[in-house]
Amino acid sequence: MLIILSLLFLPNHILAKELIELGLKSEIQILSDKAYRKTLDDSYEAHGNVIIKLKGDTIYGEKASVNLKEQRAEVFGNVRYVGSEYTLYATNILYRLDKKTLEASNAKLVNNSFTIVGKNISRLANGHFLSQDAEYSTCRDCPESWSVMGHEVEVVPSQYIYIKHGFMKINGVIIVYLPYIAFPIKTERQSGLLFPKFSFNSDTGFFFQQPVYYAMSEDQDMTFSPTFYGDRGQGLEWEYRKAINSKSNFSLYSLDSFDRIWAPGKTDDSKNESRQLRQYYELDLFYRPNNNFTLWADVDFLSDLDILGDYETYQYDRLVSNEKGAEINLQYRFSDAVISLDSSFMRNAFFENAKGFDHSYVQVLPRVSMEHLQWNLIDDRLFLQSVDFGQKLVFTKFKQNRTSSGSYERNVERFDYTPYLDIKYNFSNKVKTSQVVEFDYQYYILNSLASNDVAKKYGTRVTSSISFDMFKEFGEPYIVSHKINKIKTKENKNLINNIPIIDAGETVVDEIVSSYIHNINYSLNHSLYEKQQFSGNEEFLDNFSADINGARFDNRDSIRGTNNTLSEEATRKDIPESNSLELNMQNTLFRKTPRASYDPFKNFSSITSNYDLHRLAYFDVSQGYLLNTEEDTDFNDKLTRLFISTGFNLGYFSFNISEYYFHSSSEHITTLNFSQKLARFSYNLRYYYDSFSDDRRDFNYRIYFELNDLLAFHFEQDYDFNLNRFYSSTFKTTYNPQNNCWKFAVQYRERDVIRDGKKESEQTISFDFLLNYNSKAFTPAVNFEF
Repeated sequence: MLIILSLLFLPNHILAKELIELGLKSEIQILSDKAYRKTLDDSYEAHGNVIIKLKGDTIYGEKASVNLKEQRAEVFGNVRYVGSEYTLYATNILYRLDKKTLEASNAKLVNNSFTIVGKNISRLANGHFLSQDAEYSTCRDCPESWSVMGHEVEVVPSQYIYIKHGFMKINGVIIVYLPYIAFPIKTERQSGLLFPKFSFNSDTGFFFQQPVYYAMSEDQDMTFSPTFYGDRGQGLEWEYRKAINSKSNFSLYSLDSFDRIWAPGKTDDSKNESRQLRQYYELDLFYRPNNNFTLWADVDFLSDLDILGDYETYQYDRLVSNEKGAEINLQYRFSDAVISLDSSFMRNAFFENAKGFDHSYVQVLPRVSMEHLQWNLIDDRLFLQSVDFGQKLVFTKFKQNRTSSGSYERNVERFDYTPYLDIKYNFSNKVKTSQVVEFDYQYYILNSLASNDVAKKYGTRVTSSISFDMFKEFGEPYIVSHKINKIKTKENKNLINNIPIIDAGETVVDEIVSSYIHNINYSLNHSLYEKQQFSGNEEFLDNFSADINGARFDNRDSIRGTNNTLSEEATRKDIPESNSLELNMQNTLFRKTPRASYDPFKNFSSITSNYDLHRLAYFDVSQGYLLNTEEDTDFNDKLTRLFISTGFNLGYFSFNISEYYFHSSSEHITTLNFSQKLARFSYNLRYYYDSFSDDRRDFNYRIYFELNDLLAFHFEQDYDFNLNRFYSSTFKTTYNPQNNCWKFAVQYRERDVIRDGKKESEQTISFDFLLNYNSKAFTPAVNFEF
């Protein structure tokens, strides 16, 4: 009897490490310091450093009890469950062997992206995790930094986390109630509440927005965002998006606000007795059904022009432009030609009546352009390498709703026709010689009420170029392969991890060797353009010849062939085109590196497919000289601007400087840049000086450094040499805890602003709390600004 009892209740064997294999094909393996078997109820007990392997899952603990009849396994003491995607920590886990479900007490579920802490967490038969009264956070190491505490939290692996009756908490303090919210942990879309946005400004009040995402189908979705705009009141933003095909999309955005501050003509911030409905709508369409046809359209509607400034804080990306209206572009590509249409009907925000319309604004209704690929007329004949012919025709209709007396003619139709010959000569293999002969013609039809007249101007421009290169390559770029030992693993059932085996065959590793190229290009360029001839309405053309900016529609209306480049900022750096020479030298050092797909013998691959070129250093010089001046003209007056540019890139350090010097007036434009990026420190210095204008003389610096792993600092200032002071300054400190789930930033900003026509200095202090709520990027969650 004692022998039978000992067989039933005493351990079969006691060893230093026990291994028990259960089920078919040893589906369950139990590894422990000691193991006991009860044959009456087909159960097992394991004590000390217990490891249970269940196919792809593993459970660790101090003690385990396995009952095969009841198909359950319970593990106690510092339990850790390790699955393919999640790790679950608990005081004890009850695992159902038949249903593959589990129940964990005092548990914490950890993923690479988030952490869930709850009194109990269960894994259901469908693989979902469910917990009552749990907290969700992306802070895996410190869930109290920020979290969402929910009455019920459900995790659908690789899909979403759903939280019902949740409370947003920051450092244990409840901030806002969230009735329902879904956090995506997958790439597919699903309807639900998105993370809300908070901010506070001492001038504008408290801002709160709760986005609601609606996934209508695979090719369309929508976002509704009820919003509280601080002192201005409540509103709603929504956006509809649709993918037409792989290259085409359509979106419609709306902002509606019931404003209690703004009123037409009102300038103070006092609250009104009644609210004003303010609206902003934006339609954006890009349609490309094939490679030949493209349609783009952008349509904006504003109930009033002041909305651009009043709501810029919340919609900066959308409202940054001061011109709103309708724009459309159509383009169709034929086999050898392109035709395009552009049209716009815009409003300018710089108009005193916010509800009115500036009828003096010149609209483009429409612009149609046509051009074709160059036609080859002569190919490799005598001294001609090639002669190609091209042409472009552009029709533009300028429209002004109302023309005031004494203003320039604004209702005009203009035809631009530009045929040209592109000639390349064959005098030498080492010296490149080319010439472009271009006929430039503009024809105007004046459609004013008083007259119906025409005007035209035309001219011919000839540009010639002679250039040659001095080229030297140092070394030879190539890829050499080396064989090294591979590392494999050997499976061992007695261990959780496999055993690495170093000497297990060989693998190939590529070593990339680069070469260096020094190239100098010398070129002599000549431009000949006699002053354009014009006829027709003399008053209309006189405004163009007088270089009056308000009289011209764009730069095509200027009288070409005159040495007037210094009169305008846009052309000041160019060499006059009337009759001038340019001597140009470009001195460059490149690093030539083979690409990973390097194969120099495959189909005679060229440098574009086999190598990458990286510019290491350069030195460029350009000097122009006028040829059609009077004989007694001073030599300095014949010299046009001198341009010098140099720079280099040395590792993470870069430097470049450019200088435009004008001999006749001794004016100059200088740009200087330094930048360097190290492990914990980076800076950028920019200096710009334009002696032609007091408004373009400034200095800017940006410095960023990390004091340690927790604190980072950012400094940025802009200095105006005319004002002799910094007109914009930003100082920012960011605290970065090691949990990679939240950041805290304090920023001080001082800048010049214009209020009521007067320049004032504005000081702002802001506090930003940024969260990483499973989006792999930090997003502003709470902002306070004073």
